Amino acid sequence: MLQAPCGSTGFARLVTHYWANAGFLGDGQLLRDAEKLVGIPTFLAHGRRDISSPVEIPVALAASIPDAELFIAETEGHGGPKLSSWLATIADRLAE
Repeated sequence: MLQAPCGSTGFARLVTHYWANAGFLGDGQLLRDAEKLVGIPTFLAHGRRDISSPVEIPVALAASIPDAELFIAETEGHGGPKLSSWLATIADRLAE
């Protein structure tokens, strides 16, 4: 589990701030500007049972970025062992 440098309360405030401001992106901006990520290693992980975000969003984003890798953990929500394991594998690959 990732630890926030500012503690749990600080992390919760930061996440809430970004959620309240739609990540400081305009409507549809992420998908519209996805081409700017071409050539940058892009890895997307999503738990199909994550109630905070529908799976269609990372699927559409991965489809918009050539060479993006998408991992969907069918039985997990916002986190879990399969997602954690996949993300650790990606971190190891990037460290090489």
